[in-house]
Amino acid sequence: MKPFFKLQFILFGAALLWLLPCPGYAYSPDAFRPDYQEADQGATGHGRSIKAYVDRIGTDNTTLLLTNKAGRASTTYTLSTSETIPSNITLKFERGAILSIDSGKTLTFAEGAGLYADPHAQCFSGSGAVAGLTKAYPQWWGASNSETSTSDESAIESAIASIRAGGTVFFFEGSQYYKIADAVTISKALTLEGQGEASEIRQATSNKGGFHITASNVTIKNLKLYGPQYATEKASEIAIYAYGADKDNYIANINLENCIIQNWGKHGIALSFVEDFQVNQCTIDDIYYAGIITLSARRGVIDKANVNNITGSPNAYGITLTRTGGAALTTYPRSSDITVSKAIVRGVSNWHGLNTHAGERISFVDCKVYDCKHGIYVTASTGASGNSEYAPLDCHVADCTVDSGVTNGSLHCGVEFYGSYTGGAVQEKATGSITDCLVRNCGDEDSATGFALGFGTTQGLVVKGNVIINPSPMGIYFYHNNHGFNISHNTIVDAWSDSLGAGTTYGIRAYPGGDGNNTGYIGDNSFSKDSDGTHSAATRLFETAIGIGNDSGNKIVLGPNYSEAATYREDAGDKCQMGKTGTFSTDGTGEDILGSTVIQGDTVGIKQTIHVVAAGQITGANGNKTVKFYFGAYSFTVHPAANDTEDWRCYVTIQRSASAVQRITCLGIHGTTVVHESSTDGSEDMTGDVTMKVTGECADAGDTITSKIWDVRIQ
Repeated sequence: MKPFFKLQFILFGAALLWLLPCPGYAYSPDAFRPDYQEADQGATGHGRSIKAYVDRIGTDNTTLLLTNKAGRASTTYTLSTSETIPSNITLKFERGAILSIDSGKTLTFAEGAGLYADPHAQCFSGSGAVAGLTKAYPQWWGASNSETSTSDESAIESAIASIRAGGTVFFFEGSQYYKIADAVTISKALTLEGQGEASEIRQATSNKGGFHITASNVTIKNLKLYGPQYATEKASEIAIYAYGADKDNYIANINLENCIIQNWGKHGIALSFVEDFQVNQCTIDDIYYAGIITLSARRGVIDKANVNNITGSPNAYGITLTRTGGAALTTYPRSSDITVSKAIVRGVSNWHGLNTHAGERISFVDCKVYDCKHGIYVTASTGASGNSEYAPLDCHVADCTVDSGVTNGSLHCGVEFYGSYTGGAVQEKATGSITDCLVRNCGDEDSATGFALGFGTTQGLVVKGNVIINPSPMGIYFYHNNHGFNISHNTIVDAWSDSLGAGTTYGIRAYPGGDGNNTGYIGDNSFSKDSDGTHSAATRLFETAIGIGNDSGNKIVLGPNYSEAATYREDAGDKCQMGKTGTFSTDGTGEDILGSTVIQGDTVGIKQTIHVVAAGQITGANGNKTVKFYFGAYSFTVHPAANDTEDWRCYVTIQRSASAVQRITCLGIHGTTVVHESSTDGSEDMTGDVTMKVTGECADAGDTITSKIWDVRIQ
């Protein structure tokens, strides 16, 4: 053959090879292109299906490319037999290429297998399933948040179903929203993540929820969930509802971050039988019943929540940590070990800003509550009998601000703390503390029992370091059955009322009824007038600093307080155990009590100190006179037996160093002579009551020992 013709033959052959089909090759030797005309991509067919290439490729690392036929809006590939993409293969979709999976069939991605597709374009259809992905987008199943005519619920559910445990479904921001018609259930560990407020999921059907979480290790973050309405209560309208089956089947590690929740007819977030959860920086607006509610949840943190406009009536809650009432704790345990920090709650106009019913180890820390009927309410829960049975235990309110937002006294209390009291009997006493809070403009000014801060049926409650401004008509009010409380270092300014009669405005007042049964300490508080002038012209302005009530059940230790009130203390007779006016003297011969205080169990904490000053006079020189001081079984002599008329005084400091260990220092003075000076260890069990007293004993009935000062402080 001549060279010219030989060259032409070679070129013709090359051109012919180029025009022939090249099975398995796309843009590079390692990219295979299945044929959309294969009837079943899960069968071998003519050797150009997904299955055929998977089988042919073996263990080589390569790519399958589903292309969109030129000139078409979309090209559909059909999978009628389940198939698995192995770990060495990446399945790629050109935009417009769609894999339709028949009902009951599954395309599974083995661990390590890849999927590459435009996250804004559909690449799957049909009623079959995809499984094993680590990341998915609802758009892959046809969802769109740029128009709202069709529901995206099925696409979202398909995306969730496609994810292996620990994977992520991502929601892009858009000009409209993802529309759902029923609640979407999350039954495995995964993350739902958006891009903020523009990644909105909207429920279009009345009385339907948003997300139902039934599995552990679920995170939802940076999403907005918008409900159908919030004007009326609808039991199923809960934006995010995470729940375990019962007390024996909690779910764990539920994390909700930076979510925006609006317009739901029941709750924003509800957590029932959930443990080890976190709710961080969520904004919740326009809810009927509760912004955030926990039911028998435990070990959780709610941080920087912003809750606004909870409108339900008669009850509604900004944040409530509670249980299902009307049942035993064995069925519905307490919510426990939960901290709510830096929350801001506004506009719960009919009920409570922050609340717990029978919570245990609950803390509200550095929270702000504005424009709520009741600010922070720590209270009891009902049992199987339907009556109050279970008190809140070891609950703490610290560094919080409560402001009613009004100055006319039309709203209710700032902070309240109640145990369980039913049918005239104590069921269980509440324990905990209210410390370092600012409470402003709280109390019902036309109610004789209105107050800013109140408590009842408690054990060892500490109310310390709070600032209460413009309370009406009382700053602090305690009902009956409070044992061993400590009200100290509080500042109360301008207790007022324009509608009540005389003698109704108090800084601190005890329940005035006949069954008070209150024991505790009130000292180092400040009662002052006219902080900001708001109520300087009130009809009743700070008439009395302290009102104890002449009730035989009240045994109050009254320490030093600073007062600008018109009357420092309402006459309490012997019911106030220290700071008593008048003199107390011996009567005839024998040992008589000149001053006595019962230190209630656990009133004084570990490392706290009791300071006692007692002083008096002696008259008559007919026989020996003796003065002694007692702390439980421990005693020392202040005035040794002597026939004189010297004054006497003693100074005692008792520091509790353990439950039944004290360090006691004593100084006894007779006239100008120190007759006793000691430092010793005591062994009184201070978890129970300890009686502290000073006594006088005269050998001759014509002599008298008088107590002029009996002053006790607890610091």
